[in-house]
Amino acid sequence: MKALILSQNYENYTGGYYHQDWVDALKRRLECDIYGPAYDNYEKSDDIFSVAERFNKNIEEYDLIIIGSSWDKPGQKSGDGDIDIHPAINLAHVHSPVKIYFLNKEYINLEAKLEYAMHNNVDYIVSVLGPTRTREWESKTGIAFIHLPFAVALNRVVLDNATKKYDFAFTGALHMSYSDSRRLVKAEIFKKDSSFLMSIIRFAAKRVFPTKNWEFLNNRSCLPSNVGISRVLSMSCPVKREWQGLDVYWAERGLISKSLMLKSLLPFGDDYFKFLASSKTFLSTLSAENILGPRFYELMASHCIIICPRDDYGGLLRDKVNCLMYDKPSDVLNLVKSVVTDEDLFKYISDNAYNAVLTHTYDARIDYLMAKIVK
Repeated sequence: MKALILSQNYENYTGGYYHQDWVDALKRRLECDIYGPAYDNYEKSDDIFSVAERFNKNIEEYDLIIIGSSWDKPGQKSGDGDIDIHPAINLAHVHSPVKIYFLNKEYINLEAKLEYAMHNNVDYIVSVLGPTRTREWESKTGIAFIHLPFAVALNRVVLDNATKKYDFAFTGALHMSYSDSRRLVKAEIFKKDSSFLMSIIRFAAKRVFPTKNWEFLNNRSCLPSNVGISRVLSMSCPVKREWQGLDVYWAERGLISKSLMLKSLLPFGDDYFKFLASSKTFLSTLSAENILGPRFYELMASHCIIICPRDDYGGLLRDKVNCLMYDKPSDVLNLVKSVVTDEDLFKYISDNAYNAVLTHTYDARIDYLMAKIVK
C-alpha cells in the first residue's frame, strides 16, 4: 500500500522517540513518502496537492494519508486553541485516500485536536487510550477510533555487554499535577532538605516570582539527589539510612538536572537505552489520563524490572511474574531488596518481562492497524 505520511522529522531527536518509532514502523510495512518540517522537501506554503506533486504523484495515487503523532505545534500548553502545524494543508476535500490521524498527548488541548480531525474529515483516529476512554470522543466526532497502545522499537534496546550498575533508578519529571506516586516514593528514599542551598533557592524563588505558590519547595526532598548515587553526595544529601548500601540513581527533571560537571543527568539517545539496561529496577508510573507510556515497554525489553503502583496496566503487567507492584510507597524498599539479593528471582521476573514484550513492537502495532482498516 502507498502512504503519504505527514510528520515532523524526529530522526535525530534525542527524546520523544515514539514519534520516529511510529514512522519507522510504517516505512517497514508500507510504501511511504514522508513530508513535514525538517525534511528536505518541506515548504510551509504547500497544500496537500503540492505535497503529492513533490513526490511526482497525484494525491489519488495514495491509498493512505497518515497524519503522524508529531503533526502538532510543538510546546503546546493547555488552552492553546491553534494546534495546526501546517494550516495550508487541508484534507477536507480529499476523499480517495483513507485518512488516519494519530492523536498525541490526549491530555493537552484535546478539544482542539478533535476539532482538527473533524475539520480535515479524517476516517480514523488512532489513540493509545482504550475504548472506555475514547468512546465518548468517537460519539462526539462521528469518527472511528482505533486503540493502538505504545510499544517498543527493539532495535533501540541495548543488551550486549550491559552491566547492572544501579539497584534502583528513576529519571523524568514528578508530574505532581496529576499523580503523587513519584513524589511519595522519592520521600521514602531521600531525607528532607534543610541545607543552606535549599534556603537560598526558596528565598530567591519567592523574591523573583512572589505571586507563584512555592509551597512544594518546603516539603521537597533534597534537590541535589539528582546528582544520583548516594555515595556522590553522601554528606550533603544522604539517602535515608535504610536505603544506604543500595545504588540509587534519581535524576529528576526540574530545578537541578545537571551534575557538578554540568553534564545532564537525564540520559538521551543511545545513552538512555544503555542506562535502562544498566538498572536492575526502575520506578515507572502511568502518565496523565492513565496512559501506559513507552517506558514500560522499553524497560521490559531492557531486562530492567518495573516497580509500579498496583493497577491492571491493560493486562501487560503481572505482579511477581514480569514486574513488582506496591500498595504503598514504603513497600518499594523491600521490593528492590528482594530482587537485588536474589539473582534467580531477578532473572525470573526480568526474563518474563522481556519475553512478554516481544509481541508489543511498533511493527506489530502497524500490522494490527492495517488489519483494522483494510477489510
